[in-house]
Amino acid sequence: SKTITASMIPTVIGEYFFGGYYVGNITTPDGTYAVIFADEEADVLRQWKTANTLTPGTFSDVDGWANTHLLAAHPAAAYCHAYDGAGFDDWYLPSRQELLLPWTNRAVLAELNMGKNTAYVWSSTQHPSSTSYAWLRRFSDGNENYSFKTSSYRVRPARRLKISI
Repeated sequence: SKTITASMIPTVIGEYFFGGYYVGNITTPDGTYAVIFADEEADVLRQWKTANTLTPGTFSDVDGWANTHLLAAHPAAAYCHAYDGAGFDDWYLPSRQELLLPWTNRAVLAELNMGKNTAYVWSSTQHPSSTSYAWLRRFSDGNENYSFKTSSYRVRPARRLKISI
């Protein structure tokens, strides 16, 4: 991930920033990041995986970057990994908590249609109690659910920029 200084972070949620729209910050074990979501035109329908089998290491609720690297050969993550929005090549499938950011900040993201779409969006986080499921979320009401990995749902690429003080 790229690093930016705290003074470079947009001051307004929803601001266009480094290839997408700033949706908020997330803290992982290795730092705090500004999270950028691609615009709605980047959305596609993809399976999380072509088989309902275990994908070791993809249980992080906050680190979509790490999850995506372990999922890179599978449809949803492969799409995000190959996405080159605004010429950037560090896009990934957001984690469970990264997908919560558009819902948390829905009032200021309303113009970006994040809160109006009622379709579920895949996260990169595998469900811990079954090898067959992964987490997904709706931006319209924040509802979180899980589904079979072989089902097709929306995919929204994200990227993050590490914040240094």
